Amino acid sequence: MSTRTHHPTVIRYSPRPIEAYRDPRTGFGPDASKFLAEDPLAWNLAYLSHPYESLRSPADPKFTTHVRWTLRTHMQSGRVMAPGESPDSHTLAAIFRMPAPYAVRWLDRNKHICRSTPLYRAYGDAWLELVRCRERACSVDPDTPFAVTDVSDAVRLLARFQAR
Repeated sequence: MSTRTHHPTVIRYSPRPIEAYRDPRTGFGPDASKFLAEDPLAWNLAYLSHPYESLRSPADPKFTTHVRWTLRTHMQSGRVMAPGESPDSHTLAAIFRMPAPYAVRWLDRNKHICRSTPLYRAYGDAWLELVRCRERACSVDPDTPFAVTDVSDAVRLLARFQAR
């Protein structure tokens, strides 16, 4: 039984669709992973966690596995949950449904949980710093509702639209 909650809209963090990140020479890219191609939350986390624009494929063959299990990390205990053990609303998958600034701010404010994730355990502070840097490059689709929860969200959203 799947606990994945399907919502009609997930904000895509990457400015372009996953297929656009294929290596033009080899035709290989992140969409070769069925998991990343079919799960927009996984693609959001993977996009934040790897510079696909300059390196089409992560060097670590376990990268996608780390993404999968990071999404299954419980938001309160930091424990990686088996599929079906806890609904997505209780795992980090719920965080990556929100706009990238919100997700990154949540990770920063919940360092004890962040440090328990498979991605952090594999790549350490360098991963978290990369996520912070890449958040700035994430798209905000003007056709997708954006939940402004405080003034800082509004300021960031306005800055992104003014930069276009």
